[in-house]
Amino acid sequence: MEVKYRYLDNSSITRMDERVLEAMKPYFFEKYAIPTSETGYSMGIEAREALEDSRNSLANYIGAGDNELIFTSGSSESSNAAIKGAAIAQKKKKEII
Repeated sequence: MEVKYRYLDNSSITRMDERVLEAMKPYFFEKYAIPTSETGYSMGIEAREALEDSRNSLANYIGAGDNELIFTSGSSESSNAAIKGAAIAQKKKKEII
C-alpha cells in the first residue's frame, strides 16, 4: 500500500493495525455484547472472557498485573480516572473541580 500523505494528529485518532481489526471482527459482527453485563447471557460471557484474555495478554506483555490495567471508552473517561487516581493516591479529601 503506497502512502500518499502523512496524518500527524494521532492524539485525536490513530489508524488501527490490520491485526487488531482481524482479531476484533468476531466482536464487531458475531459476538457483540456488553462484556460487563451482570445478567450473564452467553454473548456477554464470551465478550467478558475475551476482554479478560486481552487484559491478561497486554499485562504480561508490558510486565504489569492484570489488576493494573483499566480499559475505558475514551479520553475523557481515561483522564477522569487518572485524575481521581492521583487524588486518591495523595489521600486528599477535597473535591476535584
